[in-house]
Amino acid sequence: MKQSATAAIAACLLALAAAAPAWAQDLWINEFHYDNDGADVGEFVEVVVADSVGTAPASIEVVLYNGSNGTSYGTHTLDTFTATPVSGFTIYDKAISGIQNGGPDGIALVEGGALVQFLSYEGSFTATDGPASGATSTDIGVSEGGGTAVGQSLQLGGSGSGYGDFTWSAPAAETPGAVNNGQTLSVPTPMLNEIGISDTGTDAEFIELAGPAGADLSGLDLIVLAGTTNGSVNPGVVSVHFDLTGSVPADGYWAITSPEADATYGVTGDQSFPDNTLSNDSTTYLLVSGFTGAVSDDLDTNDDGVLDVTPWTAIADDVAVTAGDSPVLYSATAVGPDGAFLPAGIFRCPDGDGTWDLLNFSPENGTPGVDNGCPDTNLPTVTATDPTDGQTGVPVNSGILIDFSEAIDATASAVTLECGGNAQTLSGLPDSGVTQLVLTPDADYPAGVTCNATVVAAEIVDGQGDSPAEDFSWSFQTDPGVLEIWQIQGAGAASPFAGQVVTTEGNVVTAVGPEGFFIQTPDARADASVDTSNGIYVYTGTAPTVAVGDVVNVEGEIVEYFDFTEFTNNPIVTVSSGGATLPTAVVFDANVPSSDPDAPSCAIEFECYEGMRISLPEGMVSSGNQGFGNEPLAEVSIKAGAERAFREPGILEPGLPGLPVWDGNPEVFEISPAALGLPATALFGGTRVQAEGVLGYSFGDYELWPSSLTILEEPTLPGAVPAPQAGDVAIGSINVLRLFDDIDDPGIDEPVESTAVYEARLARFADHIVNAMNAPAVIAFQEVEKQGVLDDLAAEIATLDATLSYSSELIEGNDVGGIDVGYLVRSDVTVLGVDQLGEAEILDYDGSLLHDRPPLLLEARFADGEDTLDVNLLVVHNRSLGGIDGSEAERIKTKRLKQAQSIAQMVQDLQTSQPNVPVVVIGDFNAYEFTDGYVDVVGQVAGTAVDADNEFWEAPITSPAMQIVTETLPQAERYSFVFQGQAQALDHALISSSARPFFVSAAYTRGNADAPESYEETPPTGEEDLGMTDHDSLVIQFSIALEPLFQDRFESN
Repeated sequence: MKQSATAAIAACLLALAAAAPAWAQDLWINEFHYDNDGADVGEFVEVVVADSVGTAPASIEVVLYNGSNGTSYGTHTLDTFTATPVSGFTIYDKAISGIQNGGPDGIALVEGGALVQFLSYEGSFTATDGPASGATSTDIGVSEGGGTAVGQSLQLGGSGSGYGDFTWSAPAAETPGAVNNGQTLSVPTPMLNEIGISDTGTDAEFIELAGPAGADLSGLDLIVLAGTTNGSVNPGVVSVHFDLTGSVPADGYWAITSPEADATYGVTGDQSFPDNTLSNDSTTYLLVSGFTGAVSDDLDTNDDGVLDVTPWTAIADDVAVTAGDSPVLYSATAVGPDGAFLPAGIFRCPDGDGTWDLLNFSPENGTPGVDNGCPDTNLPTVTATDPTDGQTGVPVNSGILIDFSEAIDATASAVTLECGGNAQTLSGLPDSGVTQLVLTPDADYPAGVTCNATVVAAEIVDGQGDSPAEDFSWSFQTDPGVLEIWQIQGAGAASPFAGQVVTTEGNVVTAVGPEGFFIQTPDARADASVDTSNGIYVYTGTAPTVAVGDVVNVEGEIVEYFDFTEFTNNPIVTVSSGGATLPTAVVFDANVPSSDPDAPSCAIEFECYEGMRISLPEGMVSSGNQGFGNEPLAEVSIKAGAERAFREPGILEPGLPGLPVWDGNPEVFEISPAALGLPATALFGGTRVQAEGVLGYSFGDYELWPSSLTILEEPTLPGAVPAPQAGDVAIGSINVLRLFDDIDDPGIDEPVESTAVYEARLARFADHIVNAMNAPAVIAFQEVEKQGVLDDLAAEIATLDATLSYSSELIEGNDVGGIDVGYLVRSDVTVLGVDQLGEAEILDYDGSLLHDRPPLLLEARFADGEDTLDVNLLVVHNRSLGGIDGSEAERIKTKRLKQAQSIAQMVQDLQTSQPNVPVVVIGDFNAYEFTDGYVDVVGQVAGTAVDADNEFWEAPITSPAMQIVTETLPQAERYSFVFQGQAQALDHALISSSARPFFVSAAYTRGNADAPESYEETPPTGEEDLGMTDHDSLVIQFSIALEPLFQDRFESN
């Protein structure tokens, strides 16, 4: 049963405040702005708080969160916001510069230490610290970006009184400190909270409402409907009507009372009515708006429990009270009876929207006009701390303040603190009857460490003997003082001071770029550890005013900008002197960086040299310049020493158990020629260079940003293959990188080149075929659109050399992108037959077609005088490695294996049916001459794949095995493609045992795979013969005639 009024008042005094009724979320993030076109302007956050909220603004926090690591980066209490009262609410807004964009990022709203909201934009994430720690944000579904106009914001729209009533909208004109565009704020309607009906003496009658402070009651009516027949009153008759006036007081409770209730409870009602007004029979109480009826109106003329007349606009709340006498009730909520009687009264717990319960008959225990004295469910909580969670730069002698939601007692063990892993003792405990603990450290904290503080719940109690629900923990970082660069960098992947403002002094400027500069510790102060860098980048955003050799002091915030440690956010730079000797550079050579991932040159390879001076006496460029829009000659991959990096057998480490592992060539890094302002330089794979500079980091890669760059040796490009000797014949293969024409073929989704681009590409490929490939007798093509394109190419070749006449062979395949394989056949070659093989084969794994680009068989006869040589040529273009370690890995591996086995069967059929006719499989295998650890595609076709070296393997079909002609080349020449700085052969020719006696040589042309990426579309004038595709072409040569001794392959004497 409900506690007595005296007990309720005593509990309120102990709690120091009366409990206000609970409503739907009555404070929320209402509007904010974080990104716009150009430099961000006018970033802000706006919060709406209903007047019913009793929490002080200083105990309500807005906490900003970085979604990249889940950490908080700024806390702002509402007492620092501008407050604008609006009827029933207060709108708080504050300009906050530096609200992060680049998403996902978030904003948390915290009341009294408890998380109220955790919203995010551009995605969701889980917080890792602060009041939202462990919580996953709710993405609001709209965002701002570089196209958002200055003066716009993200804001809630709609009508209502709580967050759930509104919807976030796309950027619109900002309204900080005011109701948003298309938004209407309305105060929630009060609710029935307590009704006093009868007791053992004169009835102390009253009706109490609970609602938000200031809620207007005009327009609301209380009516009572009879539930039984009593004299002339029938069910559904309006027995009582009160026209309400005034508004809900500040404490949230309004009551209409009888004189007996005023006397019994010592109150004066907000409105009154005569004694003995309320019926002691079963009745229904309705709180309605827009009432137009009157007392004695019969709203249920046939007494069936269904109202025939509803003279009101809306019902705000309703409840029925029953004596159990089979009454007719008009509310879904019925309370009673109390034994065999109508209850003395009813009340809600918790106030406002809780469950109805019964009042006592004696002693009377109603509480009109105040809270219902429900059991205290509000446990004490920590509402604020100083230092705050995540605060940096805290003085080493700083005290600690901890605010609570109510008065508490704290034992001597109520707060623990450890700094830098060591316990720290505090003075100020025990304490009692306080809402704030004031603690003082017995000794200074260590400098530059993280301190972790915990309020121990079991050691805290409030006036009701309740403890917090759980321990409350937070952390802060102490002021590090003046730091050396190696301390800032630390020995890990990220700076231990990320997010803090730090100072370093007396360091030397080693390089200056367009938006920042590098500094390094003088040799005399450098730490002895190879695992910590002595250099760091200082981002200024504009051209720095320092020079190389200046000695500077820098104060600023440390950030990990996409994992690159730097000073940023307008660091303060002071030059103390100039002309200093530069610190010694780290030499990159055969040992540094290490080529063995199990024996790195430092704990985290490259990270330990980040920001430091680097000397590269000799390096070999592994790939031509990358290209990015307005930066066509960007960084290149490079390896220290005179040898380039090659792909090797196996799965990229860590690999899979029991299978070959490739270490990934961890010694490969990048050079970005123009990063510090040197001219953008075209660098080709195979170029030897010498450089000095600093080690930067960009887009996930460590880069040498050179202050000097010298080319020691350049490759001769383009590089042509040897011309065939008399009596020899050449067969070539080239991937022409999606060579499409300028015709829009109907019904086909395909790229359509402009005529100028198409003609330029034809001219470049024709030149390559004639001058670099030396016009092979047969050329196998991959990635060509259709036969008409090959015809156009043949015509272009003829314009270069009228003696060269080629005809085309192509049969359309299955590729959804519209690329095919085909041939150009020189006029001196006889075509005996052309056939597409395997075009209808099915991949059992999923029922799809096995061959996107089915192999094309060309039966050709080559002649030299009276000598002839028949050859069965099979051009292939297999499924790539793309996605082989992703979600479709099993399907891709299966398809690559089944394609290889299908081709092997084609070869075996040819070897069986025509054992003396040479077989050549040529083209883009999208595979290496060795196993990639998943599937040895080339080995499966050749008949040499080894079970133990492959995750996916089937017994080889080809017998006798074919020869992989790539293996006849010197190691340095075994590449036709470069991927992520690794030279590798994807284009191969396999020859049967019957072809080996005729085989003379194999060679790749040079100048495509090694060229800058931008050369594919926009080669410099005079260099159109380079980089037209990303593959180098392959040419193999055969001798048409054998010496008489070998003509029958030793079958005769």
